[in-house]
Amino acid sequence: MLVLLGGFIYPLSWLPVLAIFVGFMVAQGLRFVPLRALTSRVPESRERARFMSAQSAVQHLAAAAGAMIGAQILTEQPGGALVGVDELAWFAVATAIALPAILYAVDRRVRARATPSPVGSAA
Repeated sequence: MLVLLGGFIYPLSWLPVLAIFVGFMVAQGLRFVPLRALTSRVPESRERARFMSAQSAVQHLAAAAGAMIGAQILTEQPGGALVGVDELAWFAVATAIALPAILYAVDRRVRARATPSPVGSAA
């Protein structure tokens, strides 16, 4: 989120573009590992390959939709400057803020499913 704020919403003129790019890629990598670990626990083992394939398809469709929507929001000024970058960055910040709550809810459901029911209870 700091990369989005310092690189796109309130751009720091002294910050090189390469540093913004590296920070963005590192942040994505740090987010990817726990996210993939959690999503691999969502399906039962016999359903995992099918689930991961469907998840990949949904991710690719969402990326394509995001690219199309982003292309509609971004416009170019006569001097070549892009307008709308800050709106897209704020949307990314909003989703970054919402993601932990969503992942927490998913993790609770996965853990609840994995917890064995007490002996003598009706299943």
